[in-house]
Amino acid sequence: MYPKDSKLVDQLLYEMATKPILHT
Repeated sequence: MYPKDSKLVDQLLYEMATKPILHT
């Protein structure tokens, strides 16, 4: 989708996948 933000999105997905969902 966004090549520029690909790393940013990947990092977000990584953290979301590794960290438990504490925020709603």
